[in-house]
Amino acid sequence: MLRYVLKDIAMFAKQKTGIFVFFAVSLIVTSLVMMYTYAQYKASGISGRDFSDLRDAAVFIYPSGEFDYSGFEKTISENEKELKIDSIAYLYSAEVPPDDNNHFDQYLKFLAYPTGEKENADALNTCLYTGKGISDDQLRSGENVCIICGSIPDYDIMIGTEKYEVSGAFDIADNIAYGLIPYSSALKNSLVPTAALIKLKGADSVNYLALSADAVERFQNLFPEYTVESAAREHTHAHQNEVSDTNKILIVMLVLVLLTLCCLYSFIFKMRERKYAIFKICGAQSDQIISMCLGEMLILLTSAYIISSIIFYILNKFVIYKFQPAFPFVVDHNIYIIGYIAMFIMIFMIFGIYTAVKCRTSPHKMFAESE
Repeated sequence: MLRYVLKDIAMFAKQKTGIFVFFAVSLIVTSLVMMYTYAQYKASGISGRDFSDLRDAAVFIYPSGEFDYSGFEKTISENEKELKIDSIAYLYSAEVPPDDNNHFDQYLKFLAYPTGEKENADALNTCLYTGKGISDDQLRSGENVCIICGSIPDYDIMIGTEKYEVSGAFDIADNIAYGLIPYSSALKNSLVPTAALIKLKGADSVNYLALSADAVERFQNLFPEYTVESAAREHTHAHQNEVSDTNKILIVMLVLVLLTLCCLYSFIFKMRERKYAIFKICGAQSDQIISMCLGEMLILLTSAYIISSIIFYILNKFVIYKFQPAFPFVVDHNIYIIGYIAMFIMIFMIFGIYTAVKCRTSPHKMFAESE
């Protein structure tokens, strides 16, 4: 059976080259739309703002239990050149009461800078809509003060067991999601950071994703007791997928492409219906002809899907990520596997039903309906 199916495909490609090529291209395009639609769905919960600062290739290191600032920074300093470290900051989360519907945990996070603290504080002080900000004296003395992102809540800002006084607030629209506390206060209060944020040098629009991925492995070797993730990967855990308007448009496109394939396949079947009628007259059973048609479709689908997977991989690596920065982090082997399974089910539901109906027709009627 397999040998005959392959021979039949080769004959079809030789005798009807134009139609064969058009049908193969249609299968490839359909597969590409399927993979892109699912990848778009997987990336739908990640907003463009999540990736606004990732051109710097940021890495998060999550400590567990107690945190030794001096030991951590010594290790970072010793490997600074090798790891291409640009800057380091510590991230802290304030407690948010469960009944607060106006604030989100992401807007009650604060950074402390062991280096470049004054420059970062001065930059935030210029963005304030209320308050005087943090002074140089407060930075040096380690007072429990903070600059907050967004509106000021009506409850105390508690980081760990320490209460922090709000010295200023800036608007979320400034596209900065983190506030600031003095680094000296974090040391004085022995605060355990939620994460250490490491920014890397040498990133550009092409290699920042690869750079951060490589850094994750290197940092994990340095700090095996901690969890290490790229900033982009960290953001992929923070949102739920949703069927966006883009997804809906892509689904409509996918349905239209499948309908086009149906019309094309019905035309191809009619071209070969006379041959199938002869098979039946010669004693072939309907199930045998159905199996032959579906086997042919399986081979064509698998071949087209392999080609489309290669195309999608190349496009995602060199083109798509420039417009969809989340794609490199959501496109994995599951995208290709689930895409193939979905294509397999849809193709065989559509063409299987059509072929079963047509192949059970009497040979005389098949002769009459053939072209």
